[in-house]
Amino acid sequence: MVRTLAQFSIALEEMNENVENTGDEVGGDASEMEESADNVVEHYPNNNNNGGNLNGNGVCTGSPLSIGEDMRKHVMMTLLDTEQSYVESLRTLIQSYMRPLKQPDSGSIVDPLLVDEMFYQIPEILEHHEHFLDQVSDCVNQWHDRQTVGHLLIQSFSKEDLANMYSAYIDNFLNARDAVRIAKEAKPAFHKFLEQNMRENKEKQALGDLMIKPVQRIPRYELIVKDLLKHTPEDHPDHPYLLDAQRDIKRLAEKINKGRRSAEEAEREARVIQEIEAHIEGVENILNPQRKFLRQEIVMEAKNVGGKKDRSLFLFSDLIICTTLKRKSGSLRRSSMSLYSAASVIDTSSKYKFLWKLPLEDVEVVKNSAQTTNRESLQKTISRLDEDLGTLGQLGKLSDTISFPHQALDEAIKDLTASIHRELSEKQSLAFSMTFLPTKLELTTSSAESSFVFEFSSPDARSNFEQAFEEAKKKLAMNKDQWDPEF
Repeated sequence: MVRTLAQFSIALEEMNENVENTGDEVGGDASEMEESADNVVEHYPNNNNNGGNLNGNGVCTGSPLSIGEDMRKHVMMTLLDTEQSYVESLRTLIQSYMRPLKQPDSGSIVDPLLVDEMFYQIPEILEHHEHFLDQVSDCVNQWHDRQTVGHLLIQSFSKEDLANMYSAYIDNFLNARDAVRIAKEAKPAFHKFLEQNMRENKEKQALGDLMIKPVQRIPRYELIVKDLLKHTPEDHPDHPYLLDAQRDIKRLAEKINKGRRSAEEAEREARVIQEIEAHIEGVENILNPQRKFLRQEIVMEAKNVGGKKDRSLFLFSDLIICTTLKRKSGSLRRSSMSLYSAASVIDTSSKYKFLWKLPLEDVEVVKNSAQTTNRESLQKTISRLDEDLGTLGQLGKLSDTISFPHQALDEAIKDLTASIHRELSEKQSLAFSMTFLPTKLELTTSSAESSFVFEFSSPDARSNFEQAFEEAKKKLAMNKDQWDPEF
């Protein structure tokens, strides 16, 4: 709409002010007002639901909507549009996915028990929102300046049944996603079914995109009620209804919020792992509801034969994957990447080919106990060299007191002092370098059948990776009783 009634009202007030200030220009302003009124009539033809009627000359003979009321109707139109879209998404889940998969001859595509898990509570949620959509549509079609909508929201969102439906759906969300994963892995025909349905639905949304919508929907109503209250005066009959509706929806949102956060986080993690899976040639079936991606490190692997090789390590909460690394033409090297460091969670400037994957519980970092011993020995050597220099200094002073010619002694003391200085400088330099963590990290399997030595781009990169690795193993051990990793 080019010009809303609210915009016209504001313009009208501004023109009235101009009339008061410019007296002699009343004629011109009046013409502009008549022209603006004609524009409003064009944009609101025969609109009898605004609390007033327009006669044949386009003059309002009743009570037109106020600016605030016009904004209230705009908010309700937004609610109507989003509710229609939401209901359509739920219908797509049932009509395009659930019903075809529950047909007697669909056993070749998917296990029927998995279908029940995927679409748990969706029919019940759809039935509720279809009824609510009809109520919102009737409300908008019969709109007037004293219209109340809060009572509809109270009726719909104060029901215990609705809270139970959404809580049950969200609590089951991870199981539903897992059912989809299992079905994909079990039967390729199911994967083809999903791809075909995504192409055919008008929004081109994948099954996962549709399944997450109920998880995200309830908080949207909180925003709608907030906007309605913003444009509803306290003396309006709808105001107390909206306050009660706001309370009920907030209570509902709080009840399901914990499960919603977990479901949304699981959805994000699933997308991350799917992206990684798509970029690594030869890797498959690494999607797991409990699995989280932690970080990527680009390293060099030290080989007994063939020198060093470029590698990429992908560290997950329960798994480590090693791939070959081939940089695309013109790409820059990025040594490490974690989940929150870029729009893409991995370095997409390189190509990866799967080499091996190991469960974290079977991998250990080789601790170099000899390194500590060497560092202590080095400090003792430095101390002794300092003492030797002190002794030579004293010898130099004593040689000055000798009356007999002692040039050979002085030269010997000088040469020895220079040698000790060189040795001391080397040892101090070595000690300084040993205060930094090494860049190499050795991993070995618990059975000691395999070991891998990786060189990181910096001591910090190596340290950060080892810390993330050890923390993941610790959490994995704590959660081991709750689930068994799948590889």
